[in-house]
Amino acid sequence: MTDAERDALLVVRAQLGDRQALGELVGRWHLPVWRYVRAMLGDRARADDVSQEAWARALRALPGLRQPERFAPWLLTIARRSVQATLKPGHDDEPVAEPVTAPSRSSVRCRGGCWPPGSLGSPAPG
Repeated sequence: MTDAERDALLVVRAQLGDRQALGELVGRWHLPVWRYVRAMLGDRARADDVSQEAWARALRALPGLRQPERFAPWLLTIARRSVQATLKPGHDDEPVAEPVTAPSRSSVRCRGGCWPPGSLGSPAPG
């Protein structure tokens, strides 16, 4: 059995819910995907992040893979597109979260009273 045939069999088993098969696929392809991504990015830390994102995308899409025998090129295409997405202008490795400010209790008004009664500074329904 060739590597491609073995991968195809593992893909079908994984699609049917076999976690061991999925683990084997990831085990077989984790390092090759990481090396592929690192070769494009030239940075180990970024390769870690991008290959993790590629795997997340691949695992979400695996149930829809219709040609299991094309697993390797399919997976590497996902990895390449993940790299391309990080290289687009405007992509930020660490998005800055907008600060969230909770409204003060006195600024919140509840129509018809709040539950539990008296919460958020509003009078209990009466």
